[in-house]
Amino acid sequence: MSSAALGLLICVLLWQLPSNLGQLLFAKFEQKLTKAKNFKVEYEIRETKDGKDAISTNGSIIVTSSNQAKVIASEKRANGITSKTFVLDGKRMHCISEVRENSTVYNGAALKNQAFLITIHLARMGMFSNLSGPDGGWTPKPRDSANIVLSGFRFLSDQSIDKNQPFQVEFELMPPKPDAVKPMVKRQLWFDRSTGLLLKRVYETRIGANVYGLVETYTNWQFDVMLDDKEFVLKAVPGGE
Repeated sequence: MSSAALGLLICVLLWQLPSNLGQLLFAKFEQKLTKAKNFKVEYEIRETKDGKDAISTNGSIIVTSSNQAKVIASEKRANGITSKTFVLDGKRMHCISEVRENSTVYNGAALKNQAFLITIHLARMGMFSNLSGPDGGWTPKPRDSANIVLSGFRFLSDQSIDKNQPFQVEFELMPPKPDAVKPMVKRQLWFDRSTGLLLKRVYETRIGANVYGLVETYTNWQFDVMLDDKEFVLKAVPGGE
């Protein structure tokens, strides 16, 4: 669908289906990612802990329909900058971190639908979840994406047709942890009015007594571009299976 056609559709839906527009915008965005031959985007994550700046991360992600993916992440902390590189070549994947002298976080077999799970985690939970925690898309055996429950979609933007203002959507998300009781986490998303692509994600989550705030921004979306075969070549690293 062209940008003009999508914009016209959104304008029509503003009058016909305002109560369902938030969910529709999200579904169209997720579908665009999962149906693409490949996509690339640059991102920035700003993390706060109990209201104070903690970590900022920026980088890029590439995902293909051939079960390939690559993430570059540069993480800035109070004690310096570190970097991580995640690579999925279709059958195997690894993550190399400079945090501990180029230590290998994971190096081994990947799932047949690993790139799809990475994409679902990006759309539903965000880059922060993709790169950390036991349920991220880059873990060897992430939870089934069907366990990521989305509900309570709300369209927060007014109904003005100002193309300079993004659409704002809110929904509740239950993290994929069926073995633990976790509260719903509210997420707010900002979508470009012309393209329907994600611009920003904001949410808070609690871990123990601490409250973590996260702001993710996305720029320079590209779809179905020519990629160099060398993008997804795994380096020889210790600790492989």
